[in-house]
Amino acid sequence: ADSRVQGPTIKRTCRAAEPDAKSNRIFTRFGSDRFLFVMVYKDIEEGHLKAFQLCGRKFVYLLCKRDCDGEKPKGGYVIAVFFAEEGPGLAPLRVHQVRGWHLPVHLALGMSIQKYSERFKLAFSSTDRTLTLDPHLIHIVED
Repeated sequence: ADSRVQGPTIKRTCRAAEPDAKSNRIFTRFGSDRFLFVMVYKDIEEGHLKAFQLCGRKFVYLLCKRDCDGEKPKGGYVIAVFFAEEGPGLAPLRVHQVRGWHLPVHLALGMSIQKYSERFKLAFSSTDRTLTLDPHLIHIVED
């Protein structure tokens, strides 16, 4: 269930954990409940998106995107994505570790900020779950 709070400049949406829902790479890796999507004016400077506490969790700015599950914000807004770095029931994990998992800095050094942002958004693309086999379960046979 979504919890929505509206004000003159923001709308916060908390996602409930969805263990059987169609997922994306970043939710599969870190859990959908660690992400908070906040609609902000598109002209806001990223430096103004400060960390904050909500429900005992410390949320830190991760990135901005133009849509959320196909919904495009209206009225000159974009969606700022915040990540819960710590809180009850969470193993501490920093935003820089999330960024490094998806797109290591050494691979992004030559990218413009816009290109890095577009590549990072791929972490939110849909995925289908697959079966993982441990190497000891694979037996090679000759044809």
